[in-house]
Amino acid sequence: MPGTNFPVSDYYKDHIVDALTISRKGGWWTAVLVIEQPTNKKNFICLYRWELNDGTWKTRKNFKINSKKDAAKIIEVISTLSEKI
Repeated sequence: MPGTNFPVSDYYKDHIVDALTISRKGGWWTAVLVIEQPTNKKNFICLYRWELNDGTWKTRKNFKINSKKDAAKIIEVISTLSEKI
């Protein structure tokens, strides 16, 4: 099951459809997860950033995307801006 290794809340843990780690180093872990919303069974994407604190992963940031239109726009903007870094 994909959710067993990712430190999300118990509410979402059994509803992870897919997940990919972007980076895991220096006490920080960044990943993108596809989660099925328990209430309405619709999938959403969430970008998570956790910090290892006293041996436990704590969520420091998360960003939820719940529509294909928003996902496409975010990808387009990031692609454009990434040329500037």
